[in-house]
Amino acid sequence: MSQADRIRTHVYENYIASARRGGSESVTIRAGDIHAEMGLVNAMPAVCSALRSSKFEDMAGVTTISVTGPQFGASVFFTFALTAEAPRRHREQAPQARPVGRSVAFEANDYADAVFLVSCVSSKGDQPAPARLLYQSDWFVKARAFVEARSAPWFILSALHGVVPPDDVIVPYERTLNTMPVEERRQWAAMVQAQLAPLLAGRPRVVFLAGQRYREHLAPALARDGFQIELPMEGLRIGEQLAWLSART
Repeated sequence: MSQADRIRTHVYENYIASARRGGSESVTIRAGDIHAEMGLVNAMPAVCSALRSSKFEDMAGVTTISVTGPQFGASVFFTFALTAEAPRRHREQAPQARPVGRSVAFEANDYADAVFLVSCVSSKGDQPAPARLLYQSDWFVKARAFVEARSAPWFILSALHGVVPPDDVIVPYERTLNTMPVEERRQWAAMVQAQLAPLLAGRPRVVFLAGQRYREHLAPALARDGFQIELPMEGLRIGEQLAWLSART
């Protein structure tokens, strides 16, 4: 058995099959964890290449939803839908990891058929305010400017409220998906999916400006529903995201 096949078998047996037994609809895997578990040496490119291959999708019966991080490295995260029945166009358009330090092209300029989803942030004002103004981090301000310059609706993904229209007035709160147990995050994603259903009517594209925790269960669910998922800043560190947003507003 080749090294690539050993890697794929390890991931299938220890992650894919286990997640299916637990009733999960998707699973996110970190390349560095696989490398360490298998006791590999200087084989990170082999791990990443094995999991990026269509051979792994076919062997494991999964569909690639996203790949984030550098081209090769411990911090590459693979998210797979645990079904081979997701629309084929999503498999073909599955986002590829982009080299860190290089800006990501986002050429499309017609967003009439898209909806933007922007994640909440911890930096907030101390008084009730429209959601678009409550969140005050530099990243959120730039993300807001980016989406407001496009002719498409946008919503905020709130760890407390789910989907929040930008002009809805809400009070400050302290809650984040980053510290939630996985089952609570899965329940949150199911709630958001239901909230989004009427808002996405007639709009087949969903553009995420959101971190991994906010996408891990939601993006695969939307992809299975037939939506085209776009992650324009995937693989960029926070400083690079700020530069990317600044260059496009």
